[in-house]
Amino acid sequence: MSGKALIAGLALLLSISVYLYYRAPPGADASASGPLLFPELEQQLNTITRIRISREGNRYELERRAGKWLLPGNGNYPASHARVKPVLLDLARLTVVEAKTEHAEQYARLGVQTPAPGSDNTRIDLFSAQRTRVAALIVGRVRPGLIAGGRDGIYAREPDQARAWLLAGNLDVPQRPVDWAERRIIHITPKQVRRVTITHPDGTRLQVEKAYRGAPDYKLIATTSGDPALPPGGALNLLARGLAALDLEDVMPRTADRWNPKDAVQADYETWDGIRIKVYTLERQGHIFAWFDIDNDATGLGTRLDGWIFRLSRNRGEPLRARPGDLTLPAS
Repeated sequence: MSGKALIAGLALLLSISVYLYYRAPPGADASASGPLLFPELEQQLNTITRIRISREGNRYELERRAGKWLLPGNGNYPASHARVKPVLLDLARLTVVEAKTEHAEQYARLGVQTPAPGSDNTRIDLFSAQRTRVAALIVGRVRPGLIAGGRDGIYAREPDQARAWLLAGNLDVPQRPVDWAERRIIHITPKQVRRVTITHPDGTRLQVEKAYRGAPDYKLIATTSGDPALPPGGALNLLARGLAALDLEDVMPRTADRWNPKDAVQADYETWDGIRIKVYTLERQGHIFAWFDIDNDATGLGTRLDGWIFRLSRNRGEPLRARPGDLTLPAS
């Protein structure tokens, strides 16, 4: 073999070795050799006081005040610490697997272009109390389970850097502000409910109750004159589920001038323990909004819900506004 051929062969072997070293094929464990993308971030997490999320051309922020995370765009509604902490930790523990493109025309293929309407990617920025940016990342396409150990392969880029990366980790950044909050508003099971009364502003009234704790069905106790009579059970039992695992779709502060109980449908839920939960609902622009007033509450639930308007999904909001005619059973 000539000297030139030998040199060419060695060069080829070296190129292959370098390629294999950095490539980390599917299933490879990147934890042994991949460095952290943000080596100092985990030690800085306690200094983070603001998180900014940019997605689909929109931007919102979370702020930490007096040790609590809040959603300023939703009237400072509380964010869930159990939701915020894992995102910050997962971001700090991302490791580098492979260098990818540094050409802007190829960013969209990996989803690491600047977020814009229709781009379906997310930018997250972390700031300290001094409003200093501590870290920022554009999170692009995710390949679930690509990396050994159950970690995903995540294409990402730091906004002020041209180089994109394949990272190893598990990062689930909420898309909407309310996705950072505890979505569960209230959970009152049907077994807890003794009586349900729904009253409309026009005077229409519907009331059902159980004769005793543990009774199999609810019975119609009161209804507006002329409304159809309904047999026990069936559709009447569904009314007792109105507050079971009730989740919010959105939330905002309540102002009395815009949310007057006189204009609302009122659903009263009375429990066997003597708690009375009044749910007021209004329909506006095709959405159902609700607020709560709780009597004889020893759990503090009323304090947590007081002052807030919750947007409900239609399938959960409509039963709280039921009229007797809505519950008529189909002919057998």
